[in-house]
Amino acid sequence: MRPALSGRRSWVVLVALAALTAVVVVLVAFRAGTDRLPAREPAAWGPGTRLAVIGDSFSAGTVQGGGAARNWTALVGSPRGWAIGNESVGGSGYTVAPTDDGRFGAGQLRATIAYRPDVVVVEGSRNDASTPPEKVRGATDAVLRVLRTELPRARVLVVGPIWSSAGPPAPVTACRDAIRAAAAAASVTFADPLAEGWFADPAGLIGADGVHPTDRGHEVMADRIRAHLDRLTEARNG
Repeated sequence: MRPALSGRRSWVVLVALAALTAVVVVLVAFRAGTDRLPAREPAAWGPGTRLAVIGDSFSAGTVQGGGAARNWTALVGSPRGWAIGNESVGGSGYTVAPTDDGRFGAGQLRATIAYRPDVVVVEGSRNDASTPPEKVRGATDAVLRVLRTELPRARVLVVGPIWSSAGPPAPVTACRDAIRAAAAAASVTFADPLAEGWFADPAGLIGADGVHPTDRGHEVMADRIRAHLDRLTEARNG
């Protein structure tokens, strides 16, 4: 009976080998098929996307305009069904703030990380123009480094200082240059309100204080920032 048992075992082995070969063939064919599939285009962010904003009074809103639903953050996020975490503080920047906890690198940054957003906009700040550019650069580097480390999947848009008329003074452009260089070093997208002339013609867009945007001014900011955010769906920020 030994030969019969041995023959049965050989038959079982042959069947197993045949089954294994079939599996391998199927896997190879599947892999070859998927390799030929076109790359999937990144989808636009849909409802439920979490937008966090770090910024100064241009994002916080003032008595001149930008309150609640008229703020640029709401104009960008609400129609898309986005959740908005606006941590902006008037008078703040990368190096300055009305309180120590209000700087971009202090309270605003901590709150943004805790929010776990999908998208982060860092706006500003002309308030840093009185700080030497090298210090602005160092502070911006630090903020972006933390964002990239703590929120590696978030898309980041840095919006440079905003001036409320044509011809920004040299300290503001120097501040812009420092922030732009930090954004480039961090491989995040930079929007330049000075070069794009957001408020080069301020009539009706800037309030009576000559500095802050009206509700119409916030609509301009929303349009400009929305365009940059839309391009992030392709740029993907690395």
